[in-house]
Amino acid sequence: MWSREIAIAVLVGCGCGRLGFAPQALASSDATDTNSSDADPCSALSAGLIAYWPLDAADVASINVLDRSGNSHHGTLSGPNPPTVGPGRKGDALHFNATQPGWVDVGSLPFDVAPGAMNTISMWFYRAGPTPINETLLFFPTTAIPAAPRYDLWLSDAYGPLSLCFNGGVGDCWGLSDPAMLLDRWIYVTLVIANGPMVNGEIYIDGMPVNMSCQFTSQNNCDQSRTATGPVILGADDVYAFHGRLDDVRVYDRLLDPSEVATLYACSQ
Repeated sequence: MWSREIAIAVLVGCGCGRLGFAPQALASSDATDTNSSDADPCSALSAGLIAYWPLDAADVASINVLDRSGNSHHGTLSGPNPPTVGPGRKGDALHFNATQPGWVDVGSLPFDVAPGAMNTISMWFYRAGPTPINETLLFFPTTAIPAAPRYDLWLSDAYGPLSLCFNGGVGDCWGLSDPAMLLDRWIYVTLVIANGPMVNGEIYIDGMPVNMSCQFTSQNNCDQSRTATGPVILGADDVYAFHGRLDDVRVYDRLLDPSEVATLYACSQ
């Protein structure tokens, strides 16, 4: 039974060099502000924005989660114990239950599915320690039944130190390992999701690119080929549920350049 919390944030690289671990600490792990969902603080970065879920109380009605991008990609709270609204990094956030799984089903999004294309997702997340953890933060099932191959963002210590990584659904983990960086604080994470070999993808934390490597695999390598397509689920897959907090999730159908990434992190504070 899990008693810890996580919230994830995804942002694309900032072009200021690659990190092993050098996140910018926040004044408080539970810091909040009163930003309203009525005005997007990152409106200057509207090109390619296909979905934006602030996840404030004003954006969640019954089981419906409002997309504020104007593209009507609204989500649905689902699962045995759907996430609930509570304090977040920016205003409110969705809290994912520590005993039974719950998730947000946002259906299929119009990603760029061309071979070699890149898409970008950003969000805040918080996951309290301690480990062990084996959880899915973001999930792209390729069919209605979520079997491999698929495309996940995983938070896992299944085979060693806690890692944040891309997972192709076959026990592989392409990402970074650093429990001190990944637990007990709000983190803004940006994912560059590559169509093709997952090793072409990148992860940025608090506006900085991180060093990535094959943390573990059951296939002798992490070079699985995947595409960002199909339904999108926040907070769970068919087995592993996320237990923590997610806030201010954005999806782009393009690669953000380094200056845009830096701007996105700054305006998402």
